[in-house]
Amino acid sequence: EARERALAAALEEERARRERSERELAGQAASAEARVAELERRAALAAQTAEEALARARSALEEARQRAQEELERRDAARMAETERLQAALQEKARRLRLAELEVERARGQEPLGGGNVATGAP
Repeated sequence: EARERALAAALEEERARRERSERELAGQAASAEARVAELERRAALAAQTAEEALARARSALEEARQRAQEELERRDAARMAETERLQAALQEKARRLRLAELEVERARGQEPLGGGNVATGAP
């Protein structure tokens, strides 16, 4: 009977040790699962943050391109307006020069060259 009690006590002790071991393993598994879940959450957050940063960078790049294109168009329009203004001024000076030439010819008593229309400068 002493042997049975010793075996029963050893069996109970082993059962308790196994239960403690299973609880510890279950706790470690739960802790590992929680760490995995936290790492997955952080990875998803990092991926989302990276996607948002990339989207902002693309948007900023597109806005910069648009501003640059608008600036080029504005400069082209200003250049064209200046060209037109200079051409008009050149035509006006050419017209005045022709009128002055006609006036000089008339003052000398000569017939105007080309017989052009004095008022418009057209032939």
